[in-house]
Amino acid sequence: MTARVEVSGIGVELGGRRVVDDVSFAAKPGEVIGIVGPNGSGKSTLLRAMIGILTPAAGSVHIDGLDVAKTKARDRARVLAAVLQDATGDFDLTVQDVVMMGRACYKKAFERDDDRDRTVVADALRAVGAVDLRDRRFAFLSGGERQRVLIARAIAQQPRVLVMDEPTNHLDLRHQFDALALPRKLGVTAVIALHDLNLAAHYCDQLLVLHHGRQVRSGTPEEVLNSETLAEVYGVAAAVTPHPVTGRPHITLDPTHQAETGQPPRSWPVPGRDYLMEKESP
Repeated sequence: MTARVEVSGIGVELGGRRVVDDVSFAAKPGEVIGIVGPNGSGKSTLLRAMIGILTPAAGSVHIDGLDVAKTKARDRARVLAAVLQDATGDFDLTVQDVVMMGRACYKKAFERDDDRDRTVVADALRAVGAVDLRDRRFAFLSGGERQRVLIARAIAQQPRVLVMDEPTNHLDLRHQFDALALPRKLGVTAVIALHDLNLAAHYCDQLLVLHHGRQVRSGTPEEVLNSETLAEVYGVAAAVTPHPVTGRPHITLDPTHQAETGQPPRSWPVPGRDYLMEKESP
């Protein structure tokens, strides 16, 4: 099951400073929304306000008409699951037990796990390729293994909306792809903060660009990702061209050129034309 998400005029204040200001967007059922922007642009703060950890100074978040801020934590957890950046605590538990924590929102106090819970947990571990980790201690896992387990815990909640803050952190290439493909496989609506713009372009239906706490661009990856936006928001020079396989926007950065003028280089070197490939060197 999936859900519609509506974020309306969200503002968040921390330490007397407005760090997120008047952000609005909507996600249709099953849509994947990417939140992108430089460090300190407000991505994590926005997500924390969305899931009810932070209380917005302004605005609201609704999931299928349900006001997140006015919903009890247990009821909210049955609809909305989150994987946050700083959630990798040293639990003295097995992986199986950590993922089983995702079932807590369906239980009364001291209620035992049942066959249904065990099936859901097994499916969640299988979804992230972590079945072989089931009996290991969470505290002894690598960073990437922990991240996959925490994603599995969120899946075990069986949410309609999945919020993930930099879910590809610590993951190798294959598991990055797997993690970002999960929302569509699970059939859930997703809001994901990402630093890798090429991954965002490939896996997200819509992108929201934050800069200094405000949204400066929103739309499809094709509408949002261009040289001008990258120069303005990130201060880098880049060429944006269709990916040769997917056709989605693909960003090539020029690390030798800082976009002080907001303009990309006039031309880009082409292998074989402007320089020799390594294997062609005499």
